Amino acid sequence: MHDGASPYEVELLIRDGAGGALGYSKSQVYKQVKVLAASGYLSPRTLEGKTRPKTYYSLTDKGLDAVRAWLRTRARAPKLDDSEAFIRIRALRLAHPSVVLEGLLEMRLELEDRADDLRQGQRRMKAKGHWDTAAALEFDLQRAKISAYLGWLDRVEDELAPVR
Repeated sequence: MHDGASPYEVELLIRDGAGGALGYSKSQVYKQVKVLAASGYLSPRTLEGKTRPKTYYSLTDKGLDAVRAWLRTRARAPKLDDSEAFIRIRALRLAHPSVVLEGLLEMRLELEDRADDLRQGQRRMKAKGHWDTAAALEFDLQRAKISAYLGWLDRVEDELAPVR
């Protein structure tokens, strides 16, 4: 991406890098790229494509300075109570445990799908030559989060299944 990328390529990098685990839609990425360009953080250049002109965006000096400044700031710990799973556990006081368990166990399928998406994204990134230390660490974090949720779901099932 050092030579620039189209919004579509940015979206692919996000999707591959997170294995689909980030909640960004294609339209959000396209919109944000245009906002960053209008603010002077990205510089657009248009090249002829196979069927129509294609716009590529590169970081401007202002954009690079902003990224570097942000990287020097303290990384905040993730919020621990912002997941739907947390809210459903709090709702144990309002419904029978079997009802809460049924809804939570559905999450396992989605997490397993995300783990598959991560593996596929890793293969794609390696095939495109985009695999480096940063990519490996990004994937490790996503895998650790999925693994933690799956382990937690095992515990939830152990605790709530006998109550059925």
